[in-house]
Amino acid sequence: MLKRYIAGKFRHPDGFSGRLVGRLMATGNRKAVDWTVSLLDIEADDHLLEVGFGPGVAIELARRAGAGRIAGVDSSSTMVDVARRRNAHAVEAGLVDLRCGDAAFLPYASRTFDKVFSIHCIYFWANPVRALREFQRVLVSGGIVAVTILPKDRWREHKTVPPADLFTLYGAAEVAALLEQAGFHDVRVEDGEGSGKLRCACIIGTKRSGAGAGNARESALMPRGTRAAAGVAAPASRPFASAAASSTLEENT
Repeated sequence: MLKRYIAGKFRHPDGFSGRLVGRLMATGNRKAVDWTVSLLDIEADDHLLEVGFGPGVAIELARRAGAGRIAGVDSSSTMVDVARRRNAHAVEAGLVDLRCGDAAFLPYASRTFDKVFSIHCIYFWANPVRALREFQRVLVSGGIVAVTILPKDRWREHKTVPPADLFTLYGAAEVAALLEQAGFHDVRVEDGEGSGKLRCACIIGTKRSGAGAGNARESALMPRGTRAAAGVAAPASRPFASAAASSTLEENT
C-alpha cells in the first residue's frame, strides 16, 4: 500500500507530500538531468522546452548552460509552483515560462522550439506517440527531441518495479520505435553506462527538414560557431506564442 502511494506521488506529485517527492526527484535524478542537458549541446539562442520538468532542476541547468529561452509543461500544479520558485529570477525576467499542462496537448504554437526534452516522464503518458507528435509539432524543422529513461531491464535489476497501472516501463529500443512512429528520423540511443556508470538511456531524434522556406527559427539550427561566420543573426527573443496562435503563425510562414 505504501509503495503504491509513493509511486502515485511520483506520477503526480501534489500537496505537501508531493513537494517532498519533488525534493527526492531533485537529488535522485540529478545525474540523469546533468547528462541529458549535456547531450542537448545548448547554444545561446536556443529555445528549449522540457516536458515533465518536476522540481525544475533541468530548467535551471539549461539556463546556466546558456539557453536563450526555456519553457516547460508539467501536469502537476505543485511542481509548477516549486519549479517557478527555483527559477524565480529567470521567470521574472521572461526567460523561463512554466505552465501546467498535458504532454499530448502542448500549449505552444507550432515551430516554436529548437529542442524538446523529457526526463523520466514517458512512463506516465497515456498515449506516447500522440505526445511525441506534439513534440514534433512544436519543434522547428531539423529540431531535436531527447527522451531519457531508465530502461525496464535495468529498472528490474536495481529498483522495485512500480505498479503497471501507474508506470509503463520501456526499453530503449521501444522508445526509439515510438520516436520513429511519431515521424522522427536519425533516431539513436545514447547509453549512460559510459558516463559515470549512469544507468539511464537517452533516445534522440530529429524532425525532418521542411521542403520549403518559412521557418522563423531556421538560423538557430546552424552548427555551433557558424552563425556569426555566415553573417546570420541570432533570432530575436520573443514571448512564446500559445497554441491558439499557431494557425496564424503558420499562415505567415
